[in-house]
Amino acid sequence: MKFIVAMPIVDAEKYKNVPGYQQVCRDEAIRRLSHYGCCLRIKPTADKSLHTFMIKPDGRPFLVYKRSDYLSPILALVFIAFMSMIGLQPKLLYAIPAIAVLLFIVWGIVRLARASDRKNKPIVTINKQGITLDIGTYPWNNITNTFIVERKRPYERRRLEFYLIIALTNQQTAVCRINMSHTINDEASELATTITYFRNNYPSDPS
Repeated sequence: MKFIVAMPIVDAEKYKNVPGYQQVCRDEAIRRLSHYGCCLRIKPTADKSLHTFMIKPDGRPFLVYKRSDYLSPILALVFIAFMSMIGLQPKLLYAIPAIAVLLFIVWGIVRLARASDRKNKPIVTINKQGITLDIGTYPWNNITNTFIVERKRPYERRRLEFYLIIALTNQQTAVCRINMSHTINDEASELATTITYFRNNYPSDPS
């Protein structure tokens, strides 16, 4: 017989009275995400701890694209090559050009990967009308609240998974996996900041 252990949600008591929070916590998707000892943290997108000053929403649509799966392995290989070259260069005079070349290569790889990603359909679109995911479009007046879920696997200390969850007025929920990060939740923060901006400024835009 196989036992599946579901871990408690971090800070559940803090957000228990936030509209839509209990609805999300009861959802089957959350139960699946918490299996096998995974730690979950669910925060409303209006929570200021999620917001960032790195973007300034101005009413234009905000798009999130799925990152290329091959980017992380390539960057890891470049990093290994970088460290090897540093070790093989006994003099700083020779190491500096090698560092400059490798940094330029990394910059080029990231630029090409982002350009490739933007040729695909965005996984999340936020605009004056509402939020669009692969599974449908949700107008602002049909949304009770929105949340960012941070998932941490017990065997991966630094790697995190982020999900956008929409609590709808019909008691249904919509879930979208955003992207994984090794250290920061940059896209999650940008999403939370943008959603808060649109909800505050265009709560039921008819256009």
